[in-house]
Amino acid sequence: MHGDRSVSTKNLARAIGTKTVTPCDPAEAQKYIRYQVGGTSPFGLLKAISIYVESSVLELDRILINGGRRGYLLEITSKVLVRELAARPVSCANL
Repeated sequence: MHGDRSVSTKNLARAIGTKTVTPCDPAEAQKYIRYQVGGTSPFGLLKAISIYVESSVLELDRILINGGRRGYLLEITSKVLVRELAARPVSCANL
């Protein structure tokens, strides 16, 4: 998601074909990621999970994404998300 927007859980649920989507509890998130909550990166996760990306993010040439700890950002091409993570584009931004 863009840093200046939030996720519409209703639109995300619709986009991924489920009834509801709720934010993950930090303790539960630790089972799937190796990163401190607030520094979560989609790279190097402990367990495979589905990755979704706001479709308009893929229109950008370069993006900043969390690199695994708070305040650590990586600059990458947006296409890396699809190529390396099989991220699925969705439209779920609250403006």
